[in-house]
Amino acid sequence: MPNPELARLFLEIADLLDLDGEKFKPEAYRRAARTLEATSDPVEELVRTHRLSTLPGVGDALAKKIEEYVETGHVHYLERLRAEHPPGLLELLRLDGVGPKTVRRLHLELGVDGPDSLRQAIEGGRLDGMRGFGPRKIELLRASVSRGGPRGRTPLAEAQAVADHLIDALRSSGAPIDRLSYAGSLRRRRETVGDIDLVATSESPRKVMEAFTHLPAVGEVKLSGATKTTVVLGSGLQVDLRVVPAEAYGATLQYLTGSKDHNVRLRTLALEKGLSLNEYGVTRGETLVSTPTEEEVYSAVGLAYVPPELRENQGEVEAAREGRLPDLLPDEGVPGEFHIHVEPTATDADLEAWLRGLTLRRLPAAGFVVEGAPTDPETLRAFRTRLQHLGGRMRVGLAIEVDAKAGLPPASLPLVDYVILRAGGPAGAAREVLQGSGSPPLVLSHFEGTPDPARWLKEGDWSRNGATLELGVAATDVRPDTATVRAWAEQGGKVVLSSLPQAPGDLTRLSLSAGVARRAWVPRSQLVAPVGDSGVPHPVRAVPPQ
Repeated sequence: MPNPELARLFLEIADLLDLDGEKFKPEAYRRAARTLEATSDPVEELVRTHRLSTLPGVGDALAKKIEEYVETGHVHYLERLRAEHPPGLLELLRLDGVGPKTVRRLHLELGVDGPDSLRQAIEGGRLDGMRGFGPRKIELLRASVSRGGPRGRTPLAEAQAVADHLIDALRSSGAPIDRLSYAGSLRRRRETVGDIDLVATSESPRKVMEAFTHLPAVGEVKLSGATKTTVVLGSGLQVDLRVVPAEAYGATLQYLTGSKDHNVRLRTLALEKGLSLNEYGVTRGETLVSTPTEEEVYSAVGLAYVPPELRENQGEVEAAREGRLPDLLPDEGVPGEFHIHVEPTATDADLEAWLRGLTLRRLPAAGFVVEGAPTDPETLRAFRTRLQHLGGRMRVGLAIEVDAKAGLPPASLPLVDYVILRAGGPAGAAREVLQGSGSPPLVLSHFEGTPDPARWLKEGDWSRNGATLELGVAATDVRPDTATVRAWAEQGGKVVLSSLPQAPGDLTRLSLSAGVARRAWVPRSQLVAPVGDSGVPHPVRAVPPQ
């Protein structure tokens, strides 16, 4: 799917325009890039069906550049901008803490054209005495050049583990914290996270900040104030902590969760109602309205509460206004893990370790995938009997995993509940696994080697053929990408969630899978469990009220 690549090119255009001092154009390109990243339809399809005008933030000028890219693979406007700027300026712009105004001044006044020349300018004392470049700023530039390029974005699972650790550490520090949560792109369940935002309430914010800056994970304190502190962890990941009064918690959490485009829409709705909306609350006239919860923020602008994962200005505001928000699965509604790889010779102790992990997380069902896909019916039958005995009251199923080109082993099919099909290869060859009556349900998985999952799924016409798509959150990535999952769900396709576990501890990632499913607008009715009482995939049921 070219959407991510085109989004990257638009972000580069925005950076180059920043270097030229343009005021409004850079944000227009960044907004279009965010739209392209979140759009489930490939841009080729949008061009072919003349639907580019339906994309938020894509006007006629940007639409022509998208059409040009689809037709030629190039954006000539970007190529012209590249020719006008030394390539090292973009490298400077991507250094931590270096903005476009700084880069422009360094280039125009000192001839700095890249990280190496900046290092030489610093060491040669050429920045000393420059207006706006005091000793502290020069030291920050020195440290940034020394570290090199940007750290890059952090995979979702890794960022969640860091946030959980920081929250636990802050809670354990004895600091007087009442409410504490993460916000930003992590809360929206983006596939990668740039930095981590934390929001807390406390009657003694300075004590909270003091505890935060002294956490063992903190490597550098970049900014420390009464209400906001910014640190860089030893890993290089930046973390911002805001401490606000209880009555502002909802507004601050909503504002810092974003996305930027979603927040712009909310502020517009607030203005239409004669209100002002910012990170501190809702203002009516001269009166600041208390917003201790996010629900009160959305109610003030006339909307139903929008789940964090949907806040990308991709139709959620209209859906909230019209009562069309999807019925989404909560974290605690995941029915089980159905992609646990085991050897047929696995010991009872190994199997029991998995079952304990499932029970610990209150997962009522499990699916074990037999490594090597043995075709010997007796081996499978004996293994199934052992699993069901060890599983006790838990629903336990058995699956095999095959490559699309290999087809289904006929002798194994009557003994398994479902088959996991590894994605990739020609779609025609993959469709052959559907031939024959009485085949178990198919779960499509392992998209890590498939360059364009959306195209492969479309060519195989899998959703119409009744296959189920696995949405998995691994330690390093999300498989397949969210846009592909949303396109699948919009076609009515069924989805099963997985943590793609290598060990029982990985099962914690199932809550992330549920969050990514919400981000992809997958309704609860299309989420299935391949192990059911009837032996066929069945919809995930609503969680009973506590």
